[in-house]
Amino acid sequence: MADSKLSVDVVQELVRLGQASVGPKILPGTNVPVVIVPDGCTALAMPELVFNELEPHEVQPKRIKGTVCVLDPESFIKYFGDFRNADSRVFAYEPEAKVVGVVDYHESDKSTPRWCQHRVSLTLRFSESWKAWTGSNNKHFTQAAFAEFLEQNAFDIINPSPATIMEVARDMQATTEVEFGGGARANGNMNFRYTETTKASVGASQLSVPERFTIQLPCYVGGFQVPIEALLRFRVKEGKLDIWYSLIRQEDVARQAFLGSRDEIAKALDIVIINGTPA
Repeated sequence: MADSKLSVDVVQELVRLGQASVGPKILPGTNVPVVIVPDGCTALAMPELVFNELEPHEVQPKRIKGTVCVLDPESFIKYFGDFRNADSRVFAYEPEAKVVGVVDYHESDKSTPRWCQHRVSLTLRFSESWKAWTGSNNKHFTQAAFAEFLEQNAFDIINPSPATIMEVARDMQATTEVEFGGGARANGNMNFRYTETTKASVGASQLSVPERFTIQLPCYVGGFQVPIEALLRFRVKEGKLDIWYSLIRQEDVARQAFLGSRDEIAKALDIVIINGTPA
C-alpha cells in the first residue's frame, strides 16, 4: 500500500510539474510571455497576451499603438495637435501626396528610442473639378461635346470670364451644322471661318474662341485654389472642328498645391516638417 501511495504522489507531482512547464513564461527583463512549442522545443514569444482585450478592465495598455487616417489637413492638425509632445515629428512625401505624423517619435535630446507606433496619416485626394479637367486633358472633342464640357465647367475659368466662356459654348452649339474652312489667330482668339448650312445665326461667318484660358480650382479636397493655364488646340477635318485643350505643366501645379498644404500644416502646428517618409 505504501508503494501504491508513493506512486500516486509521484504521478500527481509529475502532472503538476508538467502543467507548470507548459504555461507561459515571462522573458527575463520584459513582460512578454513565451510558451514552449513541443515540436523542436522552440520558444515562441506571445506579446499579444500582454494587455489584450481579455485583461481586467482596470489594466490599461502601456502605450498607444495604431495609425489614424484622416481626410483633410484640418483633421490632421487637430489630431496631431491633441496628442503631440516635444519629440513628435511630421513627415511629408510629395510623390504620394502624403503627410504622416509620428506622435511617439524618438527622444532627440537623449537619443532615446521610442516605439514610433502612434501615427496619424493624411493622403490628399484630388478634387472632383481637378479630376474633370485633368481627365479630359488632350482629349479630342467634337464641337458639340466641347461646348457641353465648357458649359459644365465654365465657372472654373477665370480668364476670360465665365460669362464669355458660356457665350462661346452657345456659339459653338449654334454652329454644329456649318462647314468650317479653317482658322486663324487674332488678338488672342482663334477665328474659324465657316459656311452656314442652318438657320442658326451667330453674327458674321466666323466663330471666335479664346486661344488660351486660365482655370482656377482646388487641386486637393479641402485645399486652396490654384491657377493653371490651358492652350486651345484644333483641327478642321472634313469641314468639322476637332477641338481639345492642353494644360500647361499640370504636374508642377499639383506639386505646388501639395507643398502649399504641407506649409499650411507646418504653420498651424508651428513645426518643421521633414520631407520624406518615417521608418
